[in-house]
Parts: sequence; C-alpha cells; structure tokens
Amino acid sequence: MENFHAMGFFIHDIDYVIVTHDHVDHAFDVEKIIDLSYQLKIAKIQYYLDLSTYGKYYKRINDESTQNGHNAKRLDLGSEDSQNEIEITENISLSVFETDHCPHSVGIKLTLGQDEGKVIIGYTSDTAYSESISTYLDGSDIIIANFSETNTQDFACLEYKKSHLGFYGCRSLIDNIENPPHICIISEFWGGKGDIRTYIAKILKSMTKHEEVAFIPSDIGLTILLDKKQVLCSKCEKWVDAHLIKSVRPNMRDSFGQLDYVCSLCL
Repeated sequence: MENFHAMGFFIHDIDYVIVTHDHVDHAFDVEKIIDLSYQLKIAKIQYYLDLSTYGKYYKRINDESTQNGHNAKRLDLGSEDSQNEIEITENISLSVFETDHCPHSVGIKLTLGQDEGKVIIGYTSDTAYSESISTYLDGSDIIIANFSETNTQDFACLEYKKSHLGFYGCRSLIDNIENPPHICIISEFWGGKGDIRTYIAKILKSMTKHEEVAFIPSDIGLTILLDKKQVLCSKCEKWVDAHLIKSVRPNMRDSFGQLDYVCSLCL
C-alpha cells in the first residue's frame, strides 16, 4: 500500500484485487485493503484469491452486512466450482495457470480490451520454470517474470532453481515462447547478493534468441503505455518505445536505490 500511495493512487482507485499465493510479500496488504475499504465505506471491490488466501479472508470479504457488498472468488485449479477462467468485465478477462512454488499458487494472464485493440499481460508470480508456463504465456504482449536470485549453476544455465525462475528460468521462459512479448519486465529481485537488477536485464537481452524483446527491471515509477508498448522517461516525461529506454541507478553508490527509466536523449 505504501508503494501504491507513492505512485499517487489511493483506496478509491482499487476495483479488483488479485492474489496468486499466500506468502507475506504477495498477500500481506489484503487485510489492509479490507480494513480501509470498510472504514471509508468504499464501493464494492472484487477479490480474486488463491485457495489459501481465500480461506483466510472470504468470510470477512463476503459479509455484506459489514463489507459493503465486496465479493471474493477462488482461483484454485482442479475443482468443479473453482474460478480459473473469469470474465471480469466485457473488456477484462482473467485466466489462471498452475505454478510450482507453494501449495495452491497460481500465475495469471490478463486480457484487456477486445479484438485488434486487446493487450495481454502475463504474470508468472513466484514459480520454478516449466515449459508449460512458456506455452501458457505465448502471445502475451507484456510478461512480468519474478526473478528472485541466481547462483553459479543457474547463471550458467545448467540447473533450474527449485521454486523461482532465476536467470535460467527467465531466459527459458522467453526463448521457448513461439510468439514472444514486446516487453519482459523482470521483477521481485532478492537483494542478498547485491543489486544486480540492471545487469540481469542487460545479460538476458544479450542472450535471448528473441532480439525483439525489451527486458526491463521493475521498480516503483516504471510506467508503461499499454497499447503502444511505450515507457515514460523519468527525466523528460515523454513516452518512448521500450527498446529505447535504459534502466539506471541515478547514484551508482546507492545500491538498491530506486531505478530511473531514461530515454537516449536524457541519458
């Protein structure tokens, strides 16, 4: 919620909440959103939750006498009444695929708009790599891939990590897609071995067989114009094609500082 507020958004801007698995860095703020929306009598919010998170919160969310008509739906796979293909609105649909991370964890694919104007966003969430993920996210315009960290075997592309993509998983994810995305956002870096965000994006770009993919490490402030696949320059605030944006640390001595996304003219 702090990051959300830092971008200039507030509880009134939330229409839907999607949670992929019940780990603290993915589901912790659900309770804050429930409490805040109740206190401020916010209009109905739709929650789409993995099975574990659903079990924690569905009673509070679905209690219309206290929650102002909010509604929770379950995103688990394999049961007759599960929600894994959902038409949220006429112009937004959500589909869910199984991930290899923890019990009941899922990844998601959002389709925004219809026909030629639609934009497809794939989100791996936390998961070990499997070819089925590449298959499922084939044709996405933007893919958000959770990286975590790397090690010697992973970085040499000799062995996949057990429960996260890492370097080898991110590379295989894109290499094994027949119709690759315009942008691959590398997200959720663990910083225990140093700030390698911009380096990893650069190396992935140099090694992938799909030269048309722009690799961008994510941070607060990364703003993308979805229909044109353009990124907002942090300096001149002009929209620039994602391939022409460089991600930089403004102060190279400030490891883990917020990244800037800079066009060639401002670099």
